[in-house]
Amino acid sequence: MKAKKYNRLALIILALFVLFLLLLKNTLLVGLQLNYIAIIGFAVILLTVIVGFLLVPTHEKKLFIPKYYGYGISLNPRNLVGLAIYISLLLVMLQAIIG
Repeated sequence: MKAKKYNRLALIILALFVLFLLLLKNTLLVGLQLNYIAIIGFAVILLTVIVGFLLVPTHEKKLFIPKYYGYGISLNPRNLVGLAIYISLLLVMLQAIIG
């Protein structure tokens, strides 16, 4: 139940962020050439890491864990390798936004 609440909250935050970004794109950021897909991707990965830290117990150290919402597996942000992968993905998205 806790996982569904956090996932719904993350989805609402992401939807509001995309709407806010769309509003800014058509008003204040009209002259800028920004990679909006990379900005949204950065937000998705960041929210995934934050929700992962909230949901995954501190004693869980495996690299792959079952997804809390849906089927399959996910990277564990509490594992050092998983956190390094998430940080590298965030850096790639930042490079796509800036460059």
